[in-house]
Amino acid sequence: MGKAPDIPALTGLRFVAAATIVLAHFSEGSGFAPFGLRSPVSVVGMPLFFTLSGFIVHYVYAGTFAKNWRAAVPAFAFARFSRLYPLFFAILLFYLLGKLGRVFYAHPGIGLSFASLTGTWWYWLADGEPLASQRYHISWSISTEMFFYLVYALVLYRVASLTGIRRCAVLLVVLCGLTFATFYGVFVTQDKWQAYVLARHPDFISTDVNMDNSFYRWLLYLSPYFHLPEFIAGCLTCQIYLLIQRSGTPLRAGYGEVLAWIGVAWLVIAFAFLVARWDFGMGSQFLAFVVFLHMNFLMAPGCCMLILALALGGSSIARALGHRVPTYLGEVSYSIYLGHPFVFTFMVLIGLGASAYAMTIGLVLVAVWASLLYFSIERPGKAWLRTAVAAAHGVRPLPAAGPRTEVGDAARIPAGR
Repeated sequence: MGKAPDIPALTGLRFVAAATIVLAHFSEGSGFAPFGLRSPVSVVGMPLFFTLSGFIVHYVYAGTFAKNWRAAVPAFAFARFSRLYPLFFAILLFYLLGKLGRVFYAHPGIGLSFASLTGTWWYWLADGEPLASQRYHISWSISTEMFFYLVYALVLYRVASLTGIRRCAVLLVVLCGLTFATFYGVFVTQDKWQAYVLARHPDFISTDVNMDNSFYRWLLYLSPYFHLPEFIAGCLTCQIYLLIQRSGTPLRAGYGEVLAWIGVAWLVIAFAFLVARWDFGMGSQFLAFVVFLHMNFLMAPGCCMLILALALGGSSIARALGHRVPTYLGEVSYSIYLGHPFVFTFMVLIGLGASAYAMTIGLVLVAVWASLLYFSIERPGKAWLRTAVAAAHGVRPLPAAGPRTEVGDAARIPAGR
């Protein structure tokens, strides 16, 4: 399989997603509240990651799976492992030197699940504390991603068999509608199903005791099950893009610009509803449902429109995100995501306060620290694993990834090797 073409604007979008999470965590920990607003912008970042993940995975692997499923599965599994695990494992080793190591020693099954990136697939308690209370809980999304990859390899690769742009677009709209309707049913019956679960598992933590550590929050936010529609939406969005590219039909002037800004408008309006509820205390059944949805699918339609517009190109947003600085920061976004808690700890130790000045310094430090992690662990770790596997199979060592190759890096694993 040849290397898939880069889409620089999507690499830049990865940085935007990571930046919202960094800003939210810094604000939460320091008490920084610009304009008096405390609503976390990370409610935009995580859906961007999950929908973008669906898009990229399908973009890279649709052709490989269509040619030979048996050969594609091991190549896919190893490419994803080599992409995610070196940095994850290096940081895990650091945390195992502290309390997390003692917890996993006392609960080896939980430790094995955490280390094998299946820790969010089930709700577990270690000495009465769930995943959300553990050090390195920020890696929860990596475990959730691994579930997506499993589902893609088993089922979702068949999205590539969809033909017809209109049919694929209709399926995406239907998916969004069914997801909102299903989640509304879960929302209006939450008291009943929570009572049912807690009655049968009295050790589970209820929302009345601790919302952040509750079974409810794990199921709706940390587990992969309520995030899977975001990943599926990303796959369908990619299939629409691929069909448009294959059709060879030129887009109308300004189409990408309009679609991009509609996507941004969806994200801004959805976030405004959350601000109305959280920061201004407005109350209604609709706003309560919006808050419920912020843990999973609220932002997904806007993310899909924005991603499709950036992939198609031609918009001012695509040009901005495709510049060198955003694409570089997008390339190191995985290191930004897993590494930024270390910077926050450092800022607390040196006494930087809650201000825009401190936040700016923090973002610069995060970029520097992430670059160090990327060039010392993430990139060489991936290259070493791929070289080792290539040598074990008697093929020429695979080259290290160059700048902006996340979209196409998986293509370096030969099918069937």
